[in-house]
Amino acid sequence: MIPRRLKLRNFLSYRECSLDLTGLHIAVLSGRNGDGKSALLDAMSWALWGEGRGKLEDDKIHLGQQEMLVDFEFEVSGDLFDVVRKRTRGRAASLELFQLGPDGARTALTGGTIGETQREILCRVRMDFDTFANSAYLALGRADEFTRRAPAQRKEVFRKILGLERYEELSSAANDRKKETAATLHEVERQVGEARDQLAQLPEVEEALLEAGAASARLAPRIMSLEEQVSKLR
Repeated sequence: MIPRRLKLRNFLSYRECSLDLTGLHIAVLSGRNGDGKSALLDAMSWALWGEGRGKLEDDKIHLGQQEMLVDFEFEVSGDLFDVVRKRTRGRAASLELFQLGPDGARTALTGGTIGETQREILCRVRMDFDTFANSAYLALGRADEFTRRAPAQRKEVFRKILGLERYEELSSAANDRKKETAATLHEVERQVGEARDQLAQLPEVEEALLEAGAASARLAPRIMSLEEQVSKLR
């Protein structure tokens, strides 16, 4: 995931802020303590995953304001996306996701609920906040986040970083395909069995046909005689 543009309104220490990172390969945020460097990263994580500083969501709203907004544009594997998360003090947040075309056209990917939209974001970003916080993002006061994890949890983080869930998805798809193929093979074998049974009965059928032909030949003179009588009666 590559950040491109970030817009903030009433988020933490920022009343209004726009940040353009397009074209940059490396960016350094410098400043004094409290200048809002970490708040920019918090804004990105809040926009994508609803995670950031503050135990309560309303703690992120700028002091004295009633609502906040983060508009974050990012790139994944050459595709551009824009996520917009808003919150009004004391109310539930709203979340929208768009895919941006080469011409700037916006295609809505927003689901019917915040949960559906969040799952779509996770699918596009291919990383959840837990993996982000333990790999790419060393938050203030949480630099040892990964080392404090249990071995099983560290293993899970590595699994997500390496994208092993993709192989798990492929394995699951392969198993489903195997089951479908096995069912198809079972049906084909059943049909082949029926065909073999019918083929085994072929000699009997041929014998019956021969008998029927012989009977027809024996009856032919009688049929001709009866047809002559019918003709005379007519």
